[in-house]
Amino acid sequence: QKTFLTSHFLKANVINVLQAKTMQLFSVKKVSGVKAVLFMLPFHHFRIIIRAQQEGFNYEVTNRVHERVTELMSLPVRQLNLTKTYITTTDTFPKFLNPKDRDAYFKFMFSISRTYKQDIFYGQEDGLFMGYVQGSGTYLEPAESGYDVEDIPEEFKKYHGACIDRTTGKRENCTMQEGDEYIECIDGCGLEPCPGENSDLQENCTLLTNSDEKDECEEKVVWCSKYMQNTVPVNKTLGYIPRYWYCVDENGAFTETDCKYGDGVTPVNGTIVGDYSYCGGNGQTCSNTFTGGYQSRRYDHRMRAWYKDMKVVQKRGWSEPYSFATKLDIGITYMQPIFFKEDGRNAFRGVFTINYELEDISQFLKDSFLGTETHVLILEDKEPNYLIGLSTGSGVTLPCIDVLAQECKTVRSTPSDLDNSSNRMDTVLFRAHAEQKKQGYPQKLISSRKSQDIRSDTYVSQSLIYEQPNIKWRIIVVMPTRKSTSDSITREHPVFGVLCIIATLGFLMCFGQFIVYFRNRKNKEVMMSDWRFTSAFILGCSFLNLSSFFLLGASTNTACMTRMWTFHSFFVITLAPLLVKVWRMWVLVGGALKLQLIKISHAKAVAYTLPLILVQVIILTVFSFAYPPKQVINIETVGGSIIQHNICNHKTNAFFFVQLVFEGILVVAGCVLAYKTRSHGSRLGEAKPLIAAMYNILLIGIIIILITKTKQVIKINQGTNYMIQAIGIFWVTIFSSCVFVLPRLLRVEERKRASMILPGGNGSTSRKRTIAFRLNPPT
Repeated sequence: QKTFLTSHFLKANVINVLQAKTMQLFSVKKVSGVKAVLFMLPFHHFRIIIRAQQEGFNYEVTNRVHERVTELMSLPVRQLNLTKTYITTTDTFPKFLNPKDRDAYFKFMFSISRTYKQDIFYGQEDGLFMGYVQGSGTYLEPAESGYDVEDIPEEFKKYHGACIDRTTGKRENCTMQEGDEYIECIDGCGLEPCPGENSDLQENCTLLTNSDEKDECEEKVVWCSKYMQNTVPVNKTLGYIPRYWYCVDENGAFTETDCKYGDGVTPVNGTIVGDYSYCGGNGQTCSNTFTGGYQSRRYDHRMRAWYKDMKVVQKRGWSEPYSFATKLDIGITYMQPIFFKEDGRNAFRGVFTINYELEDISQFLKDSFLGTETHVLILEDKEPNYLIGLSTGSGVTLPCIDVLAQECKTVRSTPSDLDNSSNRMDTVLFRAHAEQKKQGYPQKLISSRKSQDIRSDTYVSQSLIYEQPNIKWRIIVVMPTRKSTSDSITREHPVFGVLCIIATLGFLMCFGQFIVYFRNRKNKEVMMSDWRFTSAFILGCSFLNLSSFFLLGASTNTACMTRMWTFHSFFVITLAPLLVKVWRMWVLVGGALKLQLIKISHAKAVAYTLPLILVQVIILTVFSFAYPPKQVINIETVGGSIIQHNICNHKTNAFFFVQLVFEGILVVAGCVLAYKTRSHGSRLGEAKPLIAAMYNILLIGIIIILITKTKQVIKINQGTNYMIQAIGIFWVTIFSSCVFVLPRLLRVEERKRASMILPGGNGSTSRKRTIAFRLNPPT
């Protein structure tokens, strides 16, 4: 046994030397054994990866975090494998530890705890509990609580007055009150089939008649001590066996040297009189017992959920997060069941455990990502998504104020608690998780903002599942993005002024033509062109240019909705008079050729424009509620950089295709009608300007659609799309207005010049409210 322990101390010293050399090699300060032994080299490489791709989302980071967490969680497995090997290869580990063996096992557990900086415990079926927690030793003697304090049995008198006031060290009675729970043996704590499948298996074994089959069946049954969890009855006071905490020296032995009670002043003096089993290392029963304890409390591991679950499962693994009894912090426990043979039966002896506080995982994340732009959140996958660890340094629990209070409950934090944190990065993690959860944790990158403000910083996140028996966590890695400056035409955009000039110039030129054209409406050259509908078209062109101003600014939900309504409504309002104009000319000309008298009044023609406008209003209204345009955030990876695009878009392409069909039909219909009336001359309805205007609208519309909507032709950003749209509006409106206005004005000027030269000339013309063509059949 001494040789075995010595070898482990030598291994521990070697590890410490390697740790020191590794620290010296990388010139970093000394950290805990866990981080130094397990994470130093991977962590150094991890930092290089993060710094090398600060501007882009490093997809390897999520996998690296998963690997590091896996290594962190595998450390207790190796430690308890070492422990299991030790206890199964030595003859000094009987059914229940004898006093002379306990010091040896304390030192063995101390070597593991000191080397790996982890809490390690061992709890047995007889109530014994021993281990090291946060640098202190802890011990609970194997005995049965629940003795009557009014008539204390002789063997329990040594415990009753042995509890310790944690502040002053004053001795107190160890009593339980009404409603407190304790363990009570049944039939002398004899063996019975362990709960769960073992109990069912034992029942099946008893049904077998063949002795060989029965023996083979019973060899698979595991037996546990027979006891029950009882409650202190009303008006009754019972005593309990206290669990102590001890100061330890550098060799793991309990000591009073430099050991103080909770007040930090009173030295520990733990020598009391009593027939204790444990006597401070000499392995003998003694009357003057040195305990060395600086703190005590009521505790029985056999009533804890992790121990009871292990009795049922009987397989090593992790517990679900729970409140530790030491500080009532939330943590998880890795457990290794221990078995022994008794009377030929497989008996459950106890459980070795190693604890991880959730703060340990947060500290690991903080050490790994401090000073980088990468932020990590680990939380439970099941509702309500309790936090496991954060790289921001914030806690994952709201700890109890009185850590020794029996009824104190620690409150676990959820992602919603991060939203109320004073740490701004906690809010970033909260919003990243909320967006991930909303979209079902997809494999792609998900964007989220630091706040609801559209101008706030944007981050992208990726999620990954970490899963082990009893554990299913979700790892979320968050990184900042670089916002695209070309998706919106804001004041800082280089073409902001250009678009303003184009929209203003287009409005002024069209509106100026409208004023000039309207003032000349009494001249016969203008009157013959059906000036009312032409004026309406030119006025619509001026307002269509104004819609370009709504393309300026950030792409908010309001801006997206406004852009949809202004452009498409003004487009139909502008096109409708021109379409009705060419349709009326085609109808009248067609009727004349058929020797029919057809009359279409101006009021009736105006009424024909209203259905077109009404249909457009209905379409816009339906899509405003069904599939409204909204601000959409797209993430693009360009050369290792993550670029965020804030654009306006619909949930589906339905709106684009509906408008393409509706507005396309209007334009194509106008082109066809203009073509059919091409041979009737300008005096009957100016067919050539109509053809030029309609074909110009069709051609420019096709070009804009190809450029802005067809990615196979050219890939451009939305800001450029808006600029192309403004230029297209400017060209279509100016060109179409000019083909109607300029020829008529030139004819007016020519006639005026001719009137000044020829005597008796006048510019009179007849005015009619109804256009009618009547052609008589040839005789």
